[in-house]
Amino acid sequence: MPDWEWKLRLFASADLVGSTAYKQSKADTPQHWAPTFKEFFRSFPAAVETAYGQLPIKCPACQDKLVPWKFSGDEILFHTTLEDSTHSVSHIAAFKHAVAKFPEEWAQKQLPLKLKATAWVAGFPINNTELEMQASGVTTLDFIGPGIDLGFRIARFSDTRRFILSADLALLILDSIDRTECSGNHFQIHFQGKESLKGVIGNAPYPILWLDMHDGTDDQEDLLLGVKRTPQPDVLKPYLRNFLDNTPTLMRPFIDGDSDSKYSQIPPGHDAMRREMEAEESGRGYYAGTNGEPEGGQDIILKRPRIVAKMAAKPIAPHRRATPASVAKGMRPKMTSKKRPKRRPDTQ
Repeated sequence: MPDWEWKLRLFASADLVGSTAYKQSKADTPQHWAPTFKEFFRSFPAAVETAYGQLPIKCPACQDKLVPWKFSGDEILFHTTLEDSTHSVSHIAAFKHAVAKFPEEWAQKQLPLKLKATAWVAGFPINNTELEMQASGVTTLDFIGPGIDLGFRIARFSDTRRFILSADLALLILDSIDRTECSGNHFQIHFQGKESLKGVIGNAPYPILWLDMHDGTDDQEDLLLGVKRTPQPDVLKPYLRNFLDNTPTLMRPFIDGDSDSKYSQIPPGHDAMRREMEAEESGRGYYAGTNGEPEGGQDIILKRPRIVAKMAAKPIAPHRRATPASVAKGMRPKMTSKKRPKRRPDTQ
């Protein structure tokens, strides 16, 4: 059956810094750089899981932890479902700890590698879509939608000190700190200004917010520039609420049944929209089990709506055009190629 439950998912990215230069410097000796990268992809997810056992005092325990979503280049993407808004501080604290501690071993080996981080939230099933791909008995979960696009866009502002956060996630964290009384020293969030993000909210400026990986410790550049960074949560929270409330296509996040009344209310019209979408997709008959699976084929299941597309094992021939109905039924598309002109007899 389709999954139409309300979900607020948290996404996080850990991206290697200095990886391209390091690999290029060892291009003739891959045996020197490859083991380091393999170890990162194998061990960092375990480091994130271990970090949940070292949460700051009063951060709530989380049953669902951040787990790998996929690997992209030198980046590992994670995801989890937020069961409660206060869990946002625990997930971010664990991820921040892992990102800060994991590179210490590289430093001991004098390797020029570090990590940078980004995190954001996205709501399902209306605003974003879950996509399952099944092949040879293995299921891969993917996510698409404007909320996912936004996260990838803000990631370019991250660096080894600036752990970039989306506006809605930053608001969740700041409100949750007040409710849990978790130490704000671990969550010093700063406003860097607004930047246009290609294709996001009509290219309108979006606030760039970052969590200080140094926990407020002044670095040499700040001292030289005379910069003093002081978090202003009481100013930042109303600013973020106003931005989310008054920006088209954006909204405050919500979790159905959340312990905080500010985040437990389903926005007006969302239930009706969900029922309409569910009825529409149910009528199309795109759900799993409606047709037999071709031998050696692959299922693609779109979970908002949960569409199952039966992909033929053999590649589709050139000049064939697929239609939604033919894909859903596992049929080969009709030929649409132009007829070849008749060959004229050779003349002497």
